[in-house]
Amino acid sequence: MLGLQQALIKKHSLGELAVEFFDDYEGHHGWLPFLDDGDNCFVLDTAHAIGADGACPVLLLFQGGEPEPRFVSLASMFDTMHDWLNEGVLTIDDGHVSSTSKALRARLATVAIRHNPGIEYWQQMV
Repeated sequence: MLGLQQALIKKHSLGELAVEFFDDYEGHHGWLPFLDDGDNCFVLDTAHAIGADGACPVLLLFQGGEPEPRFVSLASMFDTMHDWLNEGVLTIDDGHVSSTSKALRARLATVAIRHNPGIEYWQQMV
């Protein structure tokens, strides 16, 4: 999880990256990063907030790829993660989330679709 100062620094570097790699994605000025592992980054897409509560889609930016919607909002991301753990789809071992095998992909997607209708990534996994 990024602290606010780290998120703003990452946001600035993503802005430069977006100009170079994501020209087609007009909303990159509204990206607010919050999770980063060095190669991949989850961002809130504040430029495309939806609904009365202003929920922002969560995008995954992975090195060498296009921005990809993964969750309809931050709340749905946490609801999805909660259900993955609660239903035993994923476990936490020694502080790390268990790795996903191909057998788990359909179970991950089924749970994710409940909280993230319309997200193509999850629909393709079922």
